[in-house]
Amino acid sequence: MDALELVTFDPTSDGIHDFPIYFVLALGSPSMPGGVGGNVLVSPPGGGGFGLFAPFTALGLLPPDMIDAIAVWDGGAPLVADGITPLVDFAIFSLAPGSFSLLPGSPIVGCLVTGCSPADIFVTDFMGTAYLYLPAAAIGLLPTDNIDALDVEIGDPQIHDDSPVPVPAVSPLGLSLLAGTLFGFSGWLLRRGATRV
Repeated sequence: MDALELVTFDPTSDGIHDFPIYFVLALGSPSMPGGVGGNVLVSPPGGGGFGLFAPFTALGLLPPDMIDAIAVWDGGAPLVADGITPLVDFAIFSLAPGSFSLLPGSPIVGCLVTGCSPADIFVTDFMGTAYLYLPAAAIGLLPTDNIDALDVEIGDPQIHDDSPVPVPAVSPLGLSLLAGTLFGFSGWLLRRGATRV
């Protein structure tokens, strides 16, 4: 197993997970012969195996890419990425060194011109595109570092008239707004560079 994300998975303490577990397997894993390291997998509540949550194409990745850190928010139908409606399901992730999408010409928005780093964090809503979310420097890392584990704790908003509403540390809406801003900014940079030529 090369990347794992989960919430409180066994509140009943019976040794069986009561919530889905999302993960990625490294290339060459016996449980995934001929598999792709950019596919996101899920083990349903109760266990008994795992299935495909989202193929690498839903994240806008290439077949040789290898996700090595991931955190998933499944806001739609359980156990499968929506892929049809924007802003329903989200993931932030990083890629292992050697992934093609880290090279210049990358399909990841924000990485096209200079490429990206294994220490960068990306975001996707599984609609076929990934965006640069946090560059390595934003979390105090060097471009030569490699993130290979990732989790984000999000508060569960309590909506009651008689109680305050905690604001999540990172919300799916916040992720989508940031991704949109990054997309617009990267487009501006590309247009600016083109005008200078």
